[in-house]
Amino acid sequence: MRQYREYMDQQREIRKAQDEVNEQEFQRRKLEESIKRSDELDKRRKEKEKKAKADEKEELKRQKNEEKEAKKRQARFNKYSQKLKSLVKEKKQCVISEIAKLIGLSPEEVVDILNQLCLDDSEFELCLWPDTDTFLFITRDDYIEFQKRLKGKGKMSIHEATI
Repeated sequence: MRQYREYMDQQREIRKAQDEVNEQEFQRRKLEESIKRSDELDKRRKEKEKKAKADEKEELKRQKNEEKEAKKRQARFNKYSQKLKSLVKEKKQCVISEIAKLIGLSPEEVVDILNQLCLDDSEFELCLWPDTDTFLFITRDDYIEFQKRLKGKGKMSIHEATI
C-alpha cells in the first residue's frame, strides 16, 4: 500500500509538472500570438499611413494640375476672348470649327471661351447654341426685331426667320 501511495504521489507530481509545462507552453504560444498580432496591426497601420500619404500626394498633385489647367484656360480666355467676341458679333452665325481655324485654337478651346462668354458677358445672354457645331449670336435688338416680324406675320418659315 505504501508503494501504491508513493506511486500515486509520484504520478501526481509528474502530472503537476506536466501541467506546469503545458501551462508554460500555452502562455508562451499565447504571448507569441499576441506579439504576432501586434506586429500585423503595426504593419497594417503603417501600410494605411503610407497609403494615406500617397493618396494625399496624389490629391495635391491633382489639385495643382487642376489649378494649372484653370490658369491656362483663364490666360487663353484673356488672350482670345476679345478676338472671338468680335468675330462672333460680325458673323452672327458661326461654325465653331471654322472659328477655331481662324483664331488658331482647338474647337474645344473655342467652346470653353464661348461658354465663359455666355456665362459672364451680358451681350451673350440670348445666344443660341444647339448641340451642333453652330453658334448663333443674338442681341436684344435682333430679338426685338424678330419678335415684331413674327407678330406681324403670325407665322414664318425657318428660311424667312433671318436675323
